Amino acid sequence: MITNILFLISMLVFILHYLFTQANHISKPLYFTWKFLLVTLFFHIIYWIVSAFTWKYLVQVVCQTFISPFQRFSQLIFVSVGKYITGKVWGMVARGTQMKQHGINTENIFLITIQEQFLLLHASAIVSAVFLGILINTTWAWGLTGTALLSMLIGGYIQPILIRLYS
Repeated sequence: MITNILFLISMLVFILHYLFTQANHISKPLYFTWKFLLVTLFFHIIYWIVSAFTWKYLVQVVCQTFISPFQRFSQLIFVSVGKYITGKVWGMVARGTQMKQHGINTENIFLITIQEQFLLLHASAIVSAVFLGILINTTWAWGLTGTALLSMLIGGYIQPILIRLYS
């Protein structure tokens, strides 16, 4: 537990240092609007809630293990913050270490992590396709948007097959 806290503190210090050093490189004036802040905050909260439930589902399906909401959130934070460290994998390593302490074997940790990364790529493709349809507004772009949205519906049926395949 103490190593998790130290990891999070060191990552926050690193992120703050990075943000302050990059702030000098912004050439355009930044404007603040409460409306956009609240909308962004709303979507960010929705993202974390969906991510936490997705992670809970993956852990239950693969490991038949229940993890608490705090564990779910902290494991997601490890991976998110770890992406700022050179190598990009250290958050996954930290999360894997924590999961190992809870009795989850290494094979299942790898399996869950691969599935999680696949879901993140899939979600990114869906969001990109939706924005492509909106921004380009052509038949082929809307066709791609429709295909991406359709992939969400069949994804639930394909996921157990992928988990078995990865195993």
